[in-house]
Formats: sequence, structure tokens, C-alpha cells
Amino acid sequence: MLMILGLENVKDLDNLLLAMNQVRDEFRKEFKFPLVIWVTDEVLKKLVRLAPDLYNWGAPPISFFLTPEALIEFLNRGVEAVFAENQVAIPELELALKYLQGRGEELAADLTAGLEFVWGREDYIQDKLDNAIVHYQQCLSLWQSPPKDHPERKGIVWIQLGFCYWRQAQLNRAEKRRYWQEARDYFQQGLGVFEAAQRPDLVARFIGELGEVLRQLEAWDELQELAENGLRLHQNYGIERQQARDYGFLAEVALARGNWQAAKRLANQALQCRDAPWRVSTNVPAQGHSLYLFLLAKAQQGLNQIQSAIETLERVRVETHPQANPQVYSDSLKELQRLYFNQKDYLKAFAIK
Repeated sequence: MLMILGLENVKDLDNLLLAMNQVRDEFRKEFKFPLVIWVTDEVLKKLVRLAPDLYNWGAPPISFFLTPEALIEFLNRGVEAVFAENQVAIPELELALKYLQGRGEELAADLTAGLEFVWGREDYIQDKLDNAIVHYQQCLSLWQSPPKDHPERKGIVWIQLGFCYWRQAQLNRAEKRRYWQEARDYFQQGLGVFEAAQRPDLVARFIGELGEVLRQLEAWDELQELAENGLRLHQNYGIERQQARDYGFLAEVALARGNWQAAKRLANQALQCRDAPWRVSTNVPAQGHSLYLFLLAKAQQGLNQIQSAIETLERVRVETHPQANPQVYSDSLKELQRLYFNQKDYLKAFAIK
């Protein structure tokens, strides 16, 4: 027996069904075994309309029904999976919800809020940011108070709103500052919820995202305070790569204040922790190795260690990949080209340009 599932996910389903209908007899010739096709109600309607010969050739369809209680449990499991950052079949959740709504079933407010989070997360992944923001805000409005079993979830929604505005800042350069400020506000709200819920592990996990936003806003005093707090948190709840990020923030603060010696020391500390085992725990990657080398080179220039700065920037070319951090890689090449030109090494400067 061969069972086929997932036809509802086929993008050009109409043409597929038309083609299946045209080669109906080939199934009889080539498939010497039973064929079972699992379909949704919508796909079954299309099968009857677009492939009537194939439909009439088979046995009558058998319908399977779940009780409303089972469907509600299915939706709850889907929400749990999304909050746990696991993959779920969104079309199946949508079908279950549509069936319950068709029967006039009312969902608990917590479940409705959770589903708004699911739809928001799906829209965010597809860069439908305005839609994602609406869903997340609907989720928060349904959760006037934090869910009693999972109080940290309201913080996760605030954090996801921060990511939406982060992405808006990347896509809308003309208004990026406004979007970075929005992202800062939402990240701060989320971290505040984690602190109130006594979840320092979640604070440690997401505090670096707020740091990246403060870095973009050049809010150096706030960034220094955050990075120092991050170092304390990450000693107990983080990983070494997160500590490298904290040292990188502090190095940028020192550079902004013209404290070249401190910037050099902190950039080196960031580089010393970069190779620890880690995994990406959020949907925004860390700046990484190329940034810390670039910061070190800037500090070396401030100390008039020009040859050392050139050697450090050459390491960016050799040790990092442009796609890991395109902006920093590009800035490093521009700086390296400028230094070679100032050294009257025109051939190397031209080659880099």
C-alpha cells in the first residue's frame, strides 16, 4: 500500500490534479498495489471538480472526524510547540481552527492569544512584518495579565515585537532610527517581564539583542551598563560566545570615548572567547569574529599602531567570510585600502579597492 499525504501544501495543486486525471489509467498499469490519498475537505472538493475520472475510479472517500475536545488539544499542542521553537504544520492548525469555528465552538482566551502568537511568528518568518505586529499586539491584548502557568510568555511576545522592528530597521533605512527606538522599547519590556517572572536564563538569552539595538542607536552609557550586566549573567546562564558579545559591546563603548587602550584590551578579550562551542539561540545572529577584529584594528589605529592595524584587518580577509557580516567585512576592506594608501602602498590599495 502507498499512502500520499500533504497534497494541500502543493503550490500548483490545480494543474497537478488535472495531470493526474489525464493519466488515470497509468495508475492501474504501474501501481500494482492499493493507493490511499489523504486529503482535506478543500482538496477533496478540487479533486471532484478537476479530476472527476480519477475520483470516480476509486473507492468512496472515508471521512475521519475528531471531537472538538481533541481538536482543541491539538491546537494547544501546536501553540506549545511554537513557544518551544519547534516546527509545526501551520495549515493543519488553520484547518482545525476553521472546523471549530464552523461548529460555533468558543476557544479559551489563553488559546486564542497563543494562536495569535503562532500566526504572528509565521508572518514574521515570511517578512509580513505589519501583519506579524498586529497578531503579536492582539496576543498581548488578550493577555492583560501574564498567563499564570507560563508568565514568561508575555515577555517572549514583547521580544518578538522587538525583532519585528529590528527587521523593519534593516529594510527601511530612511526610518531606521525610529524603528531601532521601537525595538529598544519592546526588548526592554520583554526583559522586564523575564525579571519579574524570575527567569534570569531568559534575560541572559535576550539581553544581547537589546545591546545590538543600543549599539545601533549609539547609546553608549546604556550599552556599557547593559554589557556589564550581561557579563555577570552570562557567567552563570550563558555561553562563552555571549560573553564575547558583551566584551565587544564594551570595546565599542571605549572606542566611542577615545579610550584606545581599553578598547584594544576588550576587543582581544572578545576574540579570546569566540571559539567556544555554542548554538544560535535567537533569530538574530551575533556579529562575531569579523566585528571584534575590526574593533581591535580601530583601537590599534588610535594607539598609532598602524602596521598592527593593517595585520589585523588582513585577518578579516583571511579568517572570516563576507556573508557572515557583510557590512563589517566591507568596512574592514575600506579601512585597509585607506591605510595602504596612506602608507603609499598604492598597488595593494588599488587591488583592495
